[in-house]
Amino acid sequence: MKNHFTPMPTVVSMVAMAGALLVAAPVAAQEETDVLEKLVVIQAPMTIDRKEENRAANPTLSSEFIELKRQVSFADLDLADYADVVELEARIEAVAKNSCHMLSEMFPFDGSGKMEIHRCQKRAIASALEQKELAIAAAR
Repeated sequence: MKNHFTPMPTVVSMVAMAGALLVAAPVAAQEETDVLEKLVVIQAPMTIDRKEENRAANPTLSSEFIELKRQVSFADLDLADYADVVELEARIEAVAKNSCHMLSEMFPFDGSGKMEIHRCQKRAIASALEQKELAIAAAR
């Protein structure tokens, strides 16, 4: 009885699989990079004033700057299409509003809460403006 041992097809198939993996890895990395490039980062800023009692029992005011950063994806949008630009703007506004409300719940305001939330939303939307404009320009 003859032993027919043919290692060649196994070696060839292993080399072919390794080659396929080498080709697939850059494609997967490129897809991940494309998805990461299709994000707008929104920065919702808020200044929190806190009253503190000092040793002379006179209240002092200290301020903290707090910022919540969130991402808005537009990977599923075609920014050459006006309707998709409007959708991106709606997403940015919704995330800005949600972010500022989250901050206001985490750090309650004294009295001027609604105005501070409104200012936070305007600043958050403005923080995404340049990124949005660059994305739209790149799509055209």
